[in-house]
Amino acid sequence: MSRLIKEFIEDATAFGSLSFFLFLIFLFLILGEVKLSIWLIWGLILSFVFIVIIKLFYFKERPKKKDYKNIIEKLDASSFPSLHSWRITMIFVFLSYYYKSFYLVILLGIIAILVFFSRKYLKKHYWIDIIFGALFGLIMSLLIVWIV
Repeated sequence: MSRLIKEFIEDATAFGSLSFFLFLIFLFLILGEVKLSIWLIWGLILSFVFIVIIKLFYFKERPKKKDYKNIIEKLDASSFPSLHSWRITMIFVFLSYYYKSFYLVILLGIIAILVFFSRKYLKKHYWIDIIFGALFGLIMSLLIVWIV
C-alpha cells in the first residue's frame, strides 16, 4: 500500500512541472482561450527569469543533496524557491480567476496542496522553499492578471 501512495505522490508532483505547464498553454491555445494562454506564457517567462536571478545569488542545498558540475546544474541543485510550487500556484490563480468556478477552485486547491506536499515528501524542498515558491507564484500571477 505504501508503494502505491509513494507512486501517487510522485505522479502528483507532475502538476507543477514544466511539461504540464506547457501542455496547458497549448491546450488553451487550441481551445481558443488566448487571454489565459497569454497569462500562462507571461507566467512561464517571468518565473524563469526570477528563479534564475534568485538562484544565482542565493544557493540553498536541497534536503536530498544534488551534485553539480556547472552553473546550469547548480541552478537545478538549488532548493530555494520551489519552482513547482510557483507554477502550480500560478495555474491555480489563473484558472480560478479566468473561469470563476467554485468547484474548479476546490479541485485546483487540492491539486496545489498535493504538489506542495509531494515536493516535501520527495525531499526536493524544505517547507520554506515551498511557501516562498507559492508566495512568489501568487504575487506574480496576480500582477500578470492585473497588468496584462
